[in-house]
Amino acid sequence: MIKDAKRLIRAGFAVHLLRKKSKAPVNENWSKAPRLSYDQFCRRYKEGHNIGVRLGEPSLVDGLYLHVIDMDIRVDEAEDDAYAALHDLFPGVDLDELPTVKSGSGGASRHFYFGTTEPFPSKKLAKSKDTFVDREGKKHREWEIELFGTGKQVALPPSIHPVTEKKYRWLVEFDEIDGLPEIDADRIADLIYGDDYDPYSTDIEPLGLTIEEAEAYIEDLDANYWCEDRDGWRNLGMALKHEFSDDPELEAEAFDLWCDYSKRSEKYEADKMKGQWRSFKGSTHHPITMRTIVKFAEEQRLIGAFDDDDYDDDDDDDDEETEAEPVEDDGAPRLSDDEIIALFDDEVEPGEEVVVVEKPSTRTKPSDPGERHAEAVRKVLAQGIPERLLSIPGALQDVVEYYNRTAYRPQPQFAVQAALGFGSVVLGRNWSSDQDNFTSLYLMGLGRTGSGKEHILTTIQKLLEASRLDSLIGPKTYSSEAGVLSKLIDYPRHIALSDEIGRYLASARNSGNANKLDMQSALMEAFGRLDGIFQGIAYSSRGMTKEQSDAQSKNNKIVRPALSLVTMSVPQKFYEALGEGDVADGFLNRFLIVESPIGRQKTRRIVRAEKWVSDRLIKWARKRAWATPGEDGEDDIDFTLLNDPTTAPEPNVIPFSDECQLLLDEMDDEVNERMDRLEASGMDALYARTREIAMRVAVIVAISCESDQIELEHLKWARDYVFFYHDRMAKLFIDNLGKDATERAGDSVVHYLEKKGDEGAPEHKIRDALRPYFSGMNLQQRREVFDRLIADRRIRPVEKTGSRGKKGNRFAIIRRPGQKRT
Repeated sequence: MIKDAKRLIRAGFAVHLLRKKSKAPVNENWSKAPRLSYDQFCRRYKEGHNIGVRLGEPSLVDGLYLHVIDMDIRVDEAEDDAYAALHDLFPGVDLDELPTVKSGSGGASRHFYFGTTEPFPSKKLAKSKDTFVDREGKKHREWEIELFGTGKQVALPPSIHPVTEKKYRWLVEFDEIDGLPEIDADRIADLIYGDDYDPYSTDIEPLGLTIEEAEAYIEDLDANYWCEDRDGWRNLGMALKHEFSDDPELEAEAFDLWCDYSKRSEKYEADKMKGQWRSFKGSTHHPITMRTIVKFAEEQRLIGAFDDDDYDDDDDDDDEETEAEPVEDDGAPRLSDDEIIALFDDEVEPGEEVVVVEKPSTRTKPSDPGERHAEAVRKVLAQGIPERLLSIPGALQDVVEYYNRTAYRPQPQFAVQAALGFGSVVLGRNWSSDQDNFTSLYLMGLGRTGSGKEHILTTIQKLLEASRLDSLIGPKTYSSEAGVLSKLIDYPRHIALSDEIGRYLASARNSGNANKLDMQSALMEAFGRLDGIFQGIAYSSRGMTKEQSDAQSKNNKIVRPALSLVTMSVPQKFYEALGEGDVADGFLNRFLIVESPIGRQKTRRIVRAEKWVSDRLIKWARKRAWATPGEDGEDDIDFTLLNDPTTAPEPNVIPFSDECQLLLDEMDDEVNERMDRLEASGMDALYARTREIAMRVAVIVAISCESDQIELEHLKWARDYVFFYHDRMAKLFIDNLGKDATERAGDSVVHYLEKKGDEGAPEHKIRDALRPYFSGMNLQQRREVFDRLIADRRIRPVEKTGSRGKKGNRFAIIRRPGQKRT
């Protein structure tokens, strides 16, 4: 049992003890208890215990909160109906990919494990219309589907079911290397909260605390985070204001309480407290309330209250013995620490003498963060990425450095994307070239799950907050065209940080959701209206949602909208979601898409991120974000005018130097040549905006270098960066768009075997290496992939020579005359 729990605990599962042959936790306060480390779990384990996992907030696995879809099928004949309902609830989700547990109760009931970026409460999602009556005369639904989140726990394999006494078992095991499959948080929110869900709403009732009660909770907080760390300090202030803002006198007392607590830090600056307090408004992104403060305070109290030696883990309610001696309630004495580790720890050989307290660590020395980054750079360069495109000139290189030093999984290409995203929104609406090139960009990073792509979003958000420009952070996505318009009216310059555009596009197409398709059209239009006016379509207000009605009731005109977009996706899901129409209509040519060749990585140790925030970058961002022509500082700036959607001050204009004109003409010729070459394939539209985007990037680079004009070297870097990635984008789309899953899997097999030489590789190893392409395929579909390749004479079956090794299907590439091994 301990051996089974070990890898899950180390992955982030909040594993705890259940009573023997029971689903009931040993600790009655399990929902609020601190998470157990592996060593604590070993010391508390008693032979015969079942094990479970706490879901939602307590279990953070690789940056995702652990949830379970509980599918309870009580009548075998209803299995097909239950699965049909499950697929309707989660369209596009590959259920075969989710870690899956079969209950010890038998039958078709399942637990499907997944992660989201936000912790959610539990909710019943669906139930059968038909019912049945059990032997005791009680009526039950034939099946039910429920989401298990914060506040729920489930039994883990190999626990024993209390009725059947059979083991829970994994049908699809959790894979530490592949990581936890993710389901988009917005999709879960829609299921739980319905159409009225707004993740940016602050319509959350206060707890009704007194100032004295709030002070008592704050005293129990860990000051290292809630006072010394900027994020914690801000969150505490935000929570206090939310709790007491309805009463001016109480709000003033709450502000004083926050100031008193803040004075404990050497970073305390009295003159900035009032301004920060005023910045906590109803539109704050993901507001923090006193519910969060109470939770952390109570957890901190529990940490101090629960000592390992005093932990009462007896199974029987009437047992009063809490001494260290074993309690022989069922004839099974508690194992000693030595016995537990010697019997179950796979890092100790059987029979080896174990001294728990003095045993030296068996962990290997972690790799140096610098070495991990250098290794990532080598992988990128090996794939033909020019080294000069892994850095950016000027102050924005500090964003690249911050990313590289704080990323748990190095991704050098995404570090440059983070710099461009940060620069695009800081300079948006307020800076342009003398040819009306403003700086808003649409950026996309493609990387496998577990590769570290999400750090782009984290970097931009953290640095905007450090620069006190977090008002520029917009939503994760938009629900409709009205959503785009409404947000631009409130914030005519902002950046949307979206973590999964592939799934969103797939959902829009599969469901035919008109709102989502209109939203995509609005994003396309906003990209081209940076120097003009963006206006929404006027509709009848009958049948509108509240968001649509509010947007239309306002003056729906935005002068010089500055919407930047940074989004991520898994390559396969992104390509599956797209069609050739996305090329023809111009949606894709607005993006700078970077696909990383670096696969899944282990996390590395990093120092606190705040250490790497550059003073130079902060000063640059603050100065450039609000500068108007002729202004040297911020004192005389009319912030109201800068944030007014219906008008805008004259932008700061930075001209192209005379030396740039020849290169701009050459860029025109290069774009036309590429479009002519790709016209027959229908991909020519991919280059329609390449020159324009390069000119926007040149503006960003020149201002990053504190230059008064766009020099030739600034334009050269921008041209090299944009043309390089648009060329790669064109190749990727030609290779992927319009192909079905079988064709894409076949292409991946050929590419894989090109590196394996004439000996080839066995089929099971090919499928393991290319798991994203084969997941969800049944045996017949997998066979079709290889049969097609053989029929097309792209691969050939080969026999394994020698007597050792597994016999089975083995394939090698068929090389054409003159074809070299890659």
